[in-house]
Amino acid sequence: MLKYNLTRLFILKGISKPAAFLVQAGFSRNIAARLAGGRFIAIPPKNIERLCLTLKCTPNDLMEWEPAKPELLKENQPLSKLISNPVNVIDMRDICSDIPYNMLSTFAEKIHEVKKEIISHT
Repeated sequence: MLKYNLTRLFILKGISKPAAFLVQAGFSRNIAARLAGGRFIAIPPKNIERLCLTLKCTPNDLMEWEPAKPELLKENQPLSKLISNPVNVIDMRDICSDIPYNMLSTFAEKIHEVKKEIISHT
């Protein structure tokens, strides 16, 4: 079954207050609250586009797939790319929680270096 998993994306992006983030990005309070809380059945294409532009992602990043039957999961099944892997979910809000305060600026510099390197390869 295909379903949206915005919560996973918010965690990966380090967004601690998704509703406020979405309102700041131009979504109405009502839509932002529904998207942030997972209280929706469908997302209109214009909102999918706005989410992707705001979160710098693709529509595939907004969704995940849980096969209804194990036999559906085949090696060449394109939907298998959408299977959520909880091991890969890193909460960016907690990533530096054990780094000493006096080392945070060094840590931030290293993060910026890695970010530049990753962005230059895309």
